[in-house]
Amino acid sequence: MSSSEEGIYVCIQADSTKQFPAAVTSTQQVLMMFKLKGVEPKVLLVLEDDKSILKEISPSGTLPVLFRNVKGSREVYEEVGAIEDFIESLPGPSLKGGKGSLMAKIQNLMLLTKFRSFLNSNNTKAEDTLKLHLEILDKLLASRKTRFVESDSLTFVDSYLLPILLVIRVAGAKKGFQIPATLKNVRLYIEEGDKSQVFQETRPTDSSIIDHWCRR
Repeated sequence: MSSSEEGIYVCIQADSTKQFPAAVTSTQQVLMMFKLKGVEPKVLLVLEDDKSILKEISPSGTLPVLFRNVKGSREVYEEVGAIEDFIESLPGPSLKGGKGSLMAKIQNLMLLTKFRSFLNSNNTKAEDTLKLHLEILDKLLASRKTRFVESDSLTFVDSYLLPILLVIRVAGAKKGFQIPATLKNVRLYIEEGDKSQVFQETRPTDSSIIDHWCRR
């Protein structure tokens, strides 16, 4: 596939097989957002040890990165927030939360950061901190009256949260961590996410998650 052809492209990190996307939460997030809008971008897999393909596209060299070729010019979107805004601008229903959205509160929990700390230290303090923030999430989810965070259908906040919870439960289990059974709202939310076709179609395999997150 030539990256000079017109269209929407998304560059994402390849896994160790070099054939599929790596189990990076922002990768699944972006792929979910596109599917929720009914748009299929052209996917370019970039090897972790060979990012030369990005030099002409992304000055920062960060992944994922989205670009659109149209009428001889190229638009580049390097941050997930900018990618989200671009996808939201595409035809279709609005998928961004409005006033009162829980997105900011969920992002402020920094669950992925807390999980990385647990993986790197694997001590009781880091595990307790992760559990504490999952408990806060459980309380946030208890306040909702919908199937997902803000609607009975998936929105952008779910595309952010579900991939993170997936990594925590799969890679966490490999390291002896389980999401407590007492967090019933979190567990119910995960169950609903697992039933979603969009989530399943973008979901990395368990082996890919373990390879990416537990190989260190």
